[in-house]
Amino acid sequence: MLAEVAMPVAVRAMSTKTIETLTDGWQVCTVAPRCQPEPSSWVPTTHPTATDDHVDHWFRRTVHISDLAEDRVGVPTSGALPNKLVHLVFEGIATIADVWWNGELIATSTSMFTPIRVDITDRINHTNQLVVHCRSLQTHLATIKFGRARWKTRLVVDQRLRGVRTTLLGHIPSWAPPTVVVGAWRPIRIEVTSHGDVTSVHAVNTSQTLKLLVTLGTGFAPVHYRGSASVGDATAPFSIEGDQLVAKIATEELAKWFPHTHGTPTLHRVAINLLTDDHRAISIDLGLTGIRDLAIDRGPDGKGFGVVINGAPIFCRGGSLMPLNVTTLDDDPQKLRDLLELLQRSGVNMVRISGTTVPASTILFDLCDELGILVWHDLTLANFDYPSSEGFVADLIAETAAWCDRASLSPSLVVVCGGSEIEQQAAMTGLGLDRVSEMPLLEALETFIHAHRPDLAFVRSSPTAGHLPFAIDQGVSHYFGVGAYRRPLSDARTSGVRFASECLAFANVPSQQQVVSLLGDSRKAPTDPRWKERVPRDRGVGWDFDDVRDHYTRILFGVDPLDARYTSPDWYLTLARATSAELMKRTFAEWRRGSSSCTGALVWFLNDLWAGAGWGVIDSTGEPKAALHGMAQALTPVALLAVDEGLNGLDFWVCNDLPVALEATLSLTALQDGRSVVMSSQLSVEVPANAHLLVRTDSVFGQFTDATRAYRFGAPSFDVVVGHLSRPDGSSLAAASYVCGTPLVQLPDLGVQVKGHWIGPSTLELEIASERFSRLVDIEIAGARVWPNMFDVCPGRNAFITAEFGTGVVPSHGYATPVNARSPFSFSIPRRLP
Repeated sequence: MLAEVAMPVAVRAMSTKTIETLTDGWQVCTVAPRCQPEPSSWVPTTHPTATDDHVDHWFRRTVHISDLAEDRVGVPTSGALPNKLVHLVFEGIATIADVWWNGELIATSTSMFTPIRVDITDRINHTNQLVVHCRSLQTHLATIKFGRARWKTRLVVDQRLRGVRTTLLGHIPSWAPPTVVVGAWRPIRIEVTSHGDVTSVHAVNTSQTLKLLVTLGTGFAPVHYRGSASVGDATAPFSIEGDQLVAKIATEELAKWFPHTHGTPTLHRVAINLLTDDHRAISIDLGLTGIRDLAIDRGPDGKGFGVVINGAPIFCRGGSLMPLNVTTLDDDPQKLRDLLELLQRSGVNMVRISGTTVPASTILFDLCDELGILVWHDLTLANFDYPSSEGFVADLIAETAAWCDRASLSPSLVVVCGGSEIEQQAAMTGLGLDRVSEMPLLEALETFIHAHRPDLAFVRSSPTAGHLPFAIDQGVSHYFGVGAYRRPLSDARTSGVRFASECLAFANVPSQQQVVSLLGDSRKAPTDPRWKERVPRDRGVGWDFDDVRDHYTRILFGVDPLDARYTSPDWYLTLARATSAELMKRTFAEWRRGSSSCTGALVWFLNDLWAGAGWGVIDSTGEPKAALHGMAQALTPVALLAVDEGLNGLDFWVCNDLPVALEATLSLTALQDGRSVVMSSQLSVEVPANAHLLVRTDSVFGQFTDATRAYRFGAPSFDVVVGHLSRPDGSSLAAASYVCGTPLVQLPDLGVQVKGHWIGPSTLELEIASERFSRLVDIEIAGARVWPNMFDVCPGRNAFITAEFGTGVVPSHGYATPVNARSPFSFSIPRRLP
């Protein structure tokens, strides 16, 4: 059952010149609450932000009219700007703040998420003083009053934060450094607009038509304008409808936008060109947009949640994207691109912006549009019973409209969610189910989104829609059965997951390089207080997520992690990395197989907020952890998945998300003692576009094998089954292995050999061979990003990977550590090419 979603889009665009972005030249003065700064106490600062909300922070900057240079605005370099409108724009101030311009209070902020735009046209002098006073949030919290909450959350220490529009980052123990952001955390700029210019553009975008509605500045009527609009190669003239100019552009012939896993994220440039009666030309580049249809598949029972893009069902996979810099919340464009390109390389096609963080920047939407990554965006609400007063709702809707408008032409944005764990918290703390549904705030937000951005799917809360709001087998869920609740791996299937907007949270250990960088000695890691400080934990419980991961180390490898922790710390870290990789690979394989009820899964988190064994599958420096490598093996558009079906045997699934059919050869090999070939067979497979193919191991081998050790009739004849998918020309497409049995057997010599040669100035290709089956091989080279990693190597079928270096010195050696080896293997690295 498909719920169709139309595509009207509200576009915030103006024929505005950003004349000055006020990024430098600031001074700061920090004083006790309600105190005035002393003239001698101002000091320079690189950015108008701070990290302490117990005191007041004053920021100031001089703005000279000469900054608005004549060659840019066509006006004298002093005095007012004739025929121009000048606005001072703050994209976000944290959190309770006053803005002064030349001694005049011109704006007050009570939400760090709501932009401020002030007309200063008649307030400009030759030299101007801009002052931003950020008042102590803690002092403010002591003065505000609002109705009593129906429940309290254990996630956040200070319950009063529910009444203030500020991020919860910095207020949640063990998630991130205990710092909060104060000040202008997003850009401050001066914008200049001519009288009569276009002030805003709105669009209604479907797969057949893009309708642009243009609103003009004061003093000019639409009758005085003529012109056209274009999307890519498609154009249409403007007509007059009421007080707006309207162009309806036929777009059905334009290429569609797809997530990168299912096609090409094609973008088209949008522009308008107008000519006034007095021959003044106005040309506005509105940026890029994608043409895509969105539908939500509720499943045959109406209780599912599946994203469908241009008629193609999308298995959404990814996770919650956290701020790259938790102390400033600022997006570094290059670092964000690097991270998103790494996720794209891993097969990730959706990121979630959680309600515990901050709204996404324009940079994020632009990059996701370009890279073909879908965006699920929570409103900035999480866990609390928020007030539903008129003023609070108005503030929330204003901030929501701001970021929705920033993404107005972004095809990547597909889901808006009312917030994180609001309904869940209400139900779990004992509020009656009839009262859980009574949430005027969420109802107001849903009404607003349907009216303002009906092109998007709206999810009331994350999780939601079950007989309990957090039920797993209905609607959207947060699944931590395999994870915090230490359920068996089979629970990922028996729970009937439909769409997990949060899942698979583990204390994921970073590379040995980062462990040493953090602690100086990796052997200290398992017990060092600095390490445990950064291991996530839920408040009020006696365990942390190291303990959760250790639980699965016992299940997966039959090894006592406590013994390893104290007797061999480096071996313990090796086991920890292998555990995260294996859990991610197996669980995603379970959910992605063709007969699964699951249509999407988003891990919690994608990236760490600080160094250590955090929830992130990418460390705080932007480097992949073992967990991401495990995910990637199950998430690539063409994937081979090994799934234990118990008494039904071992299944392999060939997954093809591509928009074209797949022709390949599947080879299956059974090995005894990880070395001797017991059985081997291959078959040609054809998989239609965006489809799955089931292959049963016993059918391929032509006999009963008991590969899953379900029957146990006598001694097993083999201990591992290796599957390999190759193109018609013999090149590798995908691989998957299944180890028969749990106990991990460590061998002194697996016969691992690593050879490397340079294929570019900074890229080293490594060929890894092994005389015995080498499991979850971890390649570590100082200063290099290895891709892929945490892979299996089968005798007779070598693995090829790349190591990408920066500009630093290339080490002489690297290390290969299979989880079934007793110690790492050292290998030589050839000299870098000149």
